Parts: sequence; structure tokens; C-alpha cells
Amino acid sequence: MKRTAIPQAIRDGDYPRLEPATVPQAQWPEFARKRLAVSLYIDGAAMKEIRLRTGMPSNEVNRNAARFCAMDDDGHYFGERALLEQARIVTYERHKPIGPKRSEQQGGLTGVLNLLLSEHAEIEAFMIDLLRTPGVVLNDDRGGLSFLIAKFYQALEKAGIAPPAWPFNTKHKGRTAIRKYLKALRAQFAVQYIHAHGDEVAMAHLATGTGHRRFIRAKRPFDCAQLDGHCIDAFFALRIEEAPGYYQWVVIDRIWLLSIIDAFSHAVLAYKLVLRSEVSASDVREVIAQACLGKWRPRALANTAYQYKPGAGLPSGVIEDCHGISFGVLFFDAHLSNLAKKITTTARSDFGFQVCIGPVGHFETRAEIERSFLEVARKVHGLMSSTGSHPHAGRAKDAEQKAVDFEVDLLLMEDAIDVMLANYNATPSEGLGLFSPLGCLEQFFRQGALIPTYSTEQRERLQADLTTRKATVRGSADSGRRPYIQLDRVHYTNEVLASDYGFVGMQLLIEVDNHDYRAVKAYLPNGECIGYLRAQGWWGEFKHTPAVRRKVNSLIRSGDLKLDEDSSPVQQLGDYFIRQGQAGVALSISREAATPEAGNRQPRKSRPERPYYLIQPDHDYGELPTPGHALNRFKP
Repeated sequence: MKRTAIPQAIRDGDYPRLEPATVPQAQWPEFARKRLAVSLYIDGAAMKEIRLRTGMPSNEVNRNAARFCAMDDDGHYFGERALLEQARIVTYERHKPIGPKRSEQQGGLTGVLNLLLSEHAEIEAFMIDLLRTPGVVLNDDRGGLSFLIAKFYQALEKAGIAPPAWPFNTKHKGRTAIRKYLKALRAQFAVQYIHAHGDEVAMAHLATGTGHRRFIRAKRPFDCAQLDGHCIDAFFALRIEEAPGYYQWVVIDRIWLLSIIDAFSHAVLAYKLVLRSEVSASDVREVIAQACLGKWRPRALANTAYQYKPGAGLPSGVIEDCHGISFGVLFFDAHLSNLAKKITTTARSDFGFQVCIGPVGHFETRAEIERSFLEVARKVHGLMSSTGSHPHAGRAKDAEQKAVDFEVDLLLMEDAIDVMLANYNATPSEGLGLFSPLGCLEQFFRQGALIPTYSTEQRERLQADLTTRKATVRGSADSGRRPYIQLDRVHYTNEVLASDYGFVGMQLLIEVDNHDYRAVKAYLPNGECIGYLRAQGWWGEFKHTPAVRRKVNSLIRSGDLKLDEDSSPVQQLGDYFIRQGQAGVALSISREAATPEAGNRQPRKSRPERPYYLIQPDHDYGELPTPGHALNRFKP
């Protein structure tokens, strides 16, 4: 190789180098001699000097220099890779024609496939087009490679290749060489192949591990939050009280866990179990409100065998500074309930976050919350009533019957979910430097960092679980109809409103509790509160949600549901929803029917505070004991 033909990049030192430790010890002396000779040649040393220092003749120096400057199929220089023993820089090409071969004859077919492809270029073009064209889902578990091999034989027939030509003149029709070739071809066009023939999971994984950072990423707690829903894959039994003292077990097979987490610390901020087939915009708003303004409290557990870890819980109930905190960006998927105006416009304006909607089917945009859902799936799939991750994997035998036989009670499941998520927040993680999500947040707040919080006025206006609506007072002094308002086809009034006809025509601001629609709080235009307005008729007899009433009203309008006055409406609604397979709605009605009326509700007794065993920075503990002693613990 002439010196003038050496590329400038090689002269500038821009070529691949080998780590000396990777070169076999037996090849090192010869490799080092070739490397020195090529380096001297590139630097302009005379051939005589190179021969004296390396003992390599000039023709060998030129040959190694040409190999050194050769380029591979990807357009990169071989560099020091070409100096290794038996390193091949040119693909082997067969020139000898393919002759007849006996069925048991060994050898004599080296490079025959490459020769065939060079003579019939349309075969490789057909296979590349097949890999790139969208079609059926292909993978090795479903015989994807066998499908490609069958297509290769079809391409041979279209090209006019038939017995006794190769590969039909061999015992196994060249299947081993063809399989190796198709694997290499599939790897070469892997991205196009996955987009064309991969399943949803494969295409989602393809977007990860690229080495590129996200454009929007959390650099501190509460920069980004992620919200998503997870379908719990198991059967659960609901105990419905049909009459006083008589119960019936009803199986429900679709429950949604809706949760929101902090993307930096991976802490679960709030969650909700939805006993319906789909999540509504009201559910999404409730979780957002709980994450921003709610305060978590431990549940009174029915199963004492599964307890909270020391210090476990959601941030709003464990860390005082986490109450009333806002976040910058909310990530969620493109589900229709999340795209509702109540979320993208109203909730965004109320809580002050930006919205980032991820593409459909790409879980990697919310990788942190998907990791928490994985822990939920691991627990649920261990149940004897699990339905598995999909219809063909993990489904327990007679799962529906076992849910009743073993009384896999949904009420116990609610306790278990709360305990599991609370313990998840207190579990150390390698991704957080062996800190737990709560520990990561505590470290952050101890450094005195500033976090955007809501003012007192904003907290009062944005009370968790509450929404406001406007309603016009109706009534007439001429007809004697006392003043009232109407919400979802139900009249509301109280003594104050009903006794003053001056309210007629006035627009009131109504505060609605999404958990109890029996009574609403009313405010005059000047901000004065006139108390709770109670629902008139049988809708005021039992606790229910606005979603339940709207659903019942739609069934009544369509004629699917007819209520009579001979029996309790609670019983009629429960029976109807059980017959329709919506046991979750029936449970929400029957379980809350005996709840005291809104006006007679007594404040809940506060649970005793659990002892907190962590050393606090603002307490004086005196002389701390040596490790192994617990003298610094105090009694509640």
C-alpha cells in the first residue's frame, strides 16, 4: 500500500484500537510486532528502519498496512483488529460451480449459499421485503424462524431453483445454513422487523435502552408525577347482604388500581381501587386531589397477619412536609378518561401542573409506575383465584369457584393493597442508592430544599374529593312550590332554602362530595353558606356516589330498570346490578345503605398515633446508646 493512499483519519489516529488484555498471550508478540511496523509506516519511517526494528520485510509491511486501512461492512476502519491472527477482512466468495453431490457426501459446499444469493439477488430482496412489511406477529416461541425458512424455500421455487440443485440435493435441504443466514439477516434489520412483526411489548421495549436521555425527566422530588391504571387479574368474592342477617357471595372479575407516583423517588403518592370495568375522569381527579391535598392514614386491618412495616405509609401521612405539595408535570397515557376536559383543563387549572400524554402502547414513558404495578402483579398472581397475566398463562384452575370457596374477600384485598403500597414506599431500592422512596424524600427535605406548595386559601378551595357546581333555585310562590335545586333529576332543599322565596332564580354554588351524594353544601353568590341541602325521596335514604345515580337514571330512562314502591330501593338496585354482573356497584350501595345520614354523621375518632422509632433532628435524646441497644426508643 502506498503511503499516499493512507486515509487522513488513519493519520490522525481515528481508528479502532484493541485493549491489550483482550489479545491472547500466545498472539501478543506477533501482534505487537505488526502494530509497531504499521505505526512506523503511517508515521513516515523508512522501510529500512522498519525492517531493522521489527524484522518485517517491505511486502509484508504493505500488506498489513492495507489490511489496517480496510473498511468493514459498517463503513468503519478495521484498524488493529486486522492485525490479529486469522482475522478475516474480506468475506469468503465461492467461485467453483455447484456440482452434483451424493446424499451422504461430506464437505465440498463451503460458500454455496453466498454463491446462490449472488446469482439470484431477488431471493435476498424478497426476504428483506418480508422482514420489513407489516404482517403477522412473529417470534421464536410462535415458530417465527420456521415461518421465515418456509418463505425462503418459496423464494427458491419462484427463482426456478428445483431438485437436484442445491439445497435440495442435501439430506436436510441446507436447513442449517439457511437458518444461520436468516438469523443474521433478521438481526441486521432488527428494528424494521420488530416494527413490522413484533407484538406490543416488543415494540414498547424497542423504545428503551437507546442510550438517549428523556427530554423531560425528574431531577428532584415532585418535578414529575406519573398516573396510570392497572387491572388486577384475579377473581374476588363480594359478600352482599340481601336481607338482615342473610348474605350472598358474588364474584367480581375486574378491578382497577389507579395510582399516582413521584417519578424521582418512586414513592406512591395516592391510589384508588375502582370497582368498575373502566376508570372514569372523576376517579382520575380524585387520585390527583388526594396526591396534592389528601392525608393518608393507616387502615384498621381485619387481617392482623399482614401488617405495616415500621415507618411505612404514603408520603402525605408519614412526612409532614409532603402535605399540600404540587408537582410540575403529570404523565399519563392516552386513555379517554384521562383526556376528559375535567382532567386536561379543569384539574390542570386547579392544581397547576402541566400535562404530558404518552403514546398508546408505550409503557416506557411511565417506567417508574409500571415498576410499582409489577409488584402488585406478583402478589395477585400468587392467589388461588388469579386469572394470570393473559388468558394463556398463569390462570388458576377453577379460579372463580375458589374465590368463593376460600372467601377471597374484596374487603380484605383493599386492606392488603393499602399495606402493600405503604410497605413498598418503605422498601429500599438499588435504583435509589439503597434508600426507600420515603427515605429518599426525607433526605431531600432535611436539606432544606424549597418545594412549591399550595397556600391556605388554595387548600380550602381545592379540598380533596370535593367538586363544585352551579345550580339555579327553582320554585314559585304562586303555585306554592317551595324553593329547591335539582341535581341529576333529584330535588335538594333544607329549612333555610325552603322558607324563603327570595332565593328563587338565584344561582347557588354547590359543593358536592363525590363519596356521598345524599347531601350537598350550598353557598350564596356572596359566599355565605346556607348549610347542607338534602336529597328528597328515596335517593336520600342510602349513601351513593354521583356516578351511581347517573347510571341508575340512564337505566330508568332506557326502560331497563323499573323500581316499585313495595320493596326497598336499595334491595332493588342491588338485585339488578348483581344480575347484570356488576357486583362492585351493588356492593357500594348495600355496604353504605346503613351509614348514618349526612346531617347526623359523627366525627370519626382519631386513631392512636403509632410510635415513631426514628431519631428526630429536633429532639434531645441525651447520650445515645451504642449499636445493638434500643434505649432511645420512647413509649407512645
